[in-house]
Amino acid sequence: MQPESLLPINGTSNYNPSLTHSQSELDEKTALSQHQSQQGFEKKQKKMVARKSIPARLRHLSNNIGSDSHFFPCNPHLDWLSGIGKIDKFSKVKQVIKQFANESLVKSNLPYKQVGRYRFDNIYRSRNGVLFYWRSTSASELIYYLSMPGKTMSKLNLKQQHHLCFELFRICGFTCNRIDTAIDDSEKSIPVSTIKKALNRGNYKGFKEFEFKGDTLYLGSSKSNEFTRFYNTLHNHGFDADRWELQLRDTKAHRLFTAIAINQFTSEKYIAKFLVSNFLDSISFVNRTNARGKKEKNLSRCSMLKWWKTFTESTLSSYQ
Repeated sequence: MQPESLLPINGTSNYNPSLTHSQSELDEKTALSQHQSQQGFEKKQKKMVARKSIPARLRHLSNNIGSDSHFFPCNPHLDWLSGIGKIDKFSKVKQVIKQFANESLVKSNLPYKQVGRYRFDNIYRSRNGVLFYWRSTSASELIYYLSMPGKTMSKLNLKQQHHLCFELFRICGFTCNRIDTAIDDSEKSIPVSTIKKALNRGNYKGFKEFEFKGDTLYLGSSKSNEFTRFYNTLHNHGFDADRWELQLRDTKAHRLFTAIAINQFTSEKYIAKFLVSNFLDSISFVNRTNARGKKEKNLSRCSMLKWWKTFTESTLSSYQ
């Protein structure tokens, strides 16, 4: 019988009795090496299949959450999340808060809180600013308001933030009314003077107005459903970077929240790229002067200013 160790991977025989003992040993080692290579390939394939199947098992992400955290250029992340929901059991929301905020909620002595058209008579908050209000609307339903600010969101990696959105969407009947996306330029690659020059010349799109309040630049109206803040993080957050912070409210906020919640991201890299792309689609700095030296009214014809194009291309290329 042909020695088992000399059986090739494809199952066909190449055994020759006339081979010398040393040649047989060589073939045995070669076949063993091929077999090990095949096993390694199959193991890699199984890992790839398992990785691709993760989205179908998002509810189990909490088993290994935080084990695949990475650093990404510009550190894109969610910096604020708030909204209102209706649910049948108080414990469902409480469990999500406990799992992700990991903070104790303390009942306030305030008699009530008004959020929009809703009045809540059970007021809870945490040390880091998580707010949770609720009231019963019937024997089988309660309505709640949940707000998770930057201090809480910054403790979560991108996978955890994605999982949080998914759980709120899946089991908590959550309608997002505000979501902030932050991008931190630690290289401070765009001087404030360069941005001011473009603004004063009207070389921008994605917003209609701008203003400086202290050290913060607001692009768009702070009363609108979409605007961007630009400021240095050293004073507020303790590290030195220029932050671009996109704030969305109401319909726009819920649209982005839903996209994050239901998107089947296979890794943190794709979540980061998604957040960066969404921000870069919201504003731009362009050359409004056309070939005739006049101001171009059709913004789709305007090319990006060189410094903004460099910033966007270098940022996006980090996630290819």
